[in-house]
Amino acid sequence: MAGPVPERLRQLVFLAAALVEIGQSLLDMHPKKIRADFAAAAAPTHGLSLPIRPTASFSVTDPAMGRWADVRLTHEPYLCFTQPIALQHPYGNGLPMSYIACTQPELSVLEVFAERTRHNPKWTY
Repeated sequence: MAGPVPERLRQLVFLAAALVEIGQSLLDMHPKKIRADFAAAAAPTHGLSLPIRPTASFSVTDPAMGRWADVRLTHEPYLCFTQPIALQHPYGNGLPMSYIACTQPELSVLEVFAERTRHNPKWTY
């Protein structure tokens, strides 16, 4: 996250991103029920990956775009959701940061992150 090479970047842009706190995992940001659902979904692969979720679960509303994307989706590594984030520097490492919220429709799980950046002078929303 720009830690080792900030001089090679001008800006960081986060597109509908989950801004997990250092030391927390993405699933730490979710209610216990969702964490349990993810663990159960990963169980058949012994915790290696999650099954493919259709694009409709990501708020893709155009049927043609959904069909195009659905056939290209692959399993997601479960560790992407459970491994705590370890950054040597705070988000951005001194670089300008922008957050782009996808709002039509917005994934409810991302609303808290969008709001956090909207009212923070360190971010362009």
